[in-house]
Amino acid sequence: MPGSKVSLGNGKWRLYVSNGYDAKGKPIRATKTITATSDRDADRQLQLFYFEVKKQPVPAKMRIRFDEFVNVWWERHGNNLSPTTIDGDRVVINTRLLPYFGRMYLSKIRAEHLIAYFKDLERDGNRLDGKPGKLSKGTVHINFRVIRAMLNKAVEWQYLSVNPCSEIPKDERPKAIHEKRPILQENELSKFLRLLFALPDNATCDKYKLLSYLDLFTGIRRGEIFALRWHKIDFDNRILYVKKSSYVEKGGTVKLKDTKTDESKRTVYLDDLLIDLFKKHKEHQEKWLEKHGITNPGDYIFLKRDIRSKEASIAHPSGFYHWLVAFLERNGISKVCVHSFRHMAASYALANNVPLTTVQAMMGHTDIATTSLYLHSLEKSRCQGAEMMSGVFKNLEGDN
Repeated sequence: MPGSKVSLGNGKWRLYVSNGYDAKGKPIRATKTITATSDRDADRQLQLFYFEVKKQPVPAKMRIRFDEFVNVWWERHGNNLSPTTIDGDRVVINTRLLPYFGRMYLSKIRAEHLIAYFKDLERDGNRLDGKPGKLSKGTVHINFRVIRAMLNKAVEWQYLSVNPCSEIPKDERPKAIHEKRPILQENELSKFLRLLFALPDNATCDKYKLLSYLDLFTGIRRGEIFALRWHKIDFDNRILYVKKSSYVEKGGTVKLKDTKTDESKRTVYLDDLLIDLFKKHKEHQEKWLEKHGITNPGDYIFLKRDIRSKEASIAHPSGFYHWLVAFLERNGISKVCVHSFRHMAASYALANNVPLTTVQAMMGHTDIATTSLYLHSLEKSRCQGAEMMSGVFKNLEGDN
């Protein structure tokens, strides 16, 4: 470190930088008292003070403004984001972050600036739509999430030594709002399963039996379901490998992408019923492909039924949603969305003593705190968790 520092307490630090010797040979030390949010923040300011004392230019990476870094961030990282994320982040960056931080040097942005920014967002009259009132806490947290992700990249690319978001005291950080989605209670879930498996045995009904039970049993995300491919199922060992997700481009084309997080790449255990449903669906699919002379080079499990194309593509996820809404309404069952099935998978697993860590792995959550929102913890293996979940839904299916 070019110099030294001493803590004076209460966030105050004294910086020292050697600057040659006087006529008598005594070392000359430049000093400066600063306010810093942490030891790392003090180190960062000491580095800048060193360049100031030595009258050396600050390295180019440390002199970049926030608006300049935004361009670097889009160029280097934009291709890694889904179109939906790009659209949302662009709104936050263009309408909020750039007007506030645009001309500031990246190295000058400190925790106190970020705290002031978030407080400014929360004041009355700061809505872009002109409506009275404050921004929601969820919107403020989205701003926090976006700038934190950007500054994480600044650290990774060595524009910063530390992300100032990490220096914000936890009680002053914008909190995520976890909306509780409606789920089917036991009596309605029992009715749903009973009616679902009473549907006729044909290609369409068998597909929706598979989609519904797969989502309820495993809790995998809708995007992950439609990205599934046949070679990712180990039928002998009843294992499903979740490696990819999917998204819908503007114009309606479904594309593959990486899963939401590294933890989302996971092994999911299946029960005998799911294996049978997959096998039935595969049989129906192969007959349809052969009948129409269509190939499935992507090896996709859920296909778009378009006989005009000689190569099958991924099914659009909206079909499942529309079928589900109509099925629930027709049978007098409370309306829930496809994502509610993921919530039900976690909630019913935890309520039936499947361990918290098992459910975390099953759901692909990075943070166990996210899983704990659904209930409490115990301990067993993921394979045992699959057996327990199978029993839960078989019992419900049999209830009247």
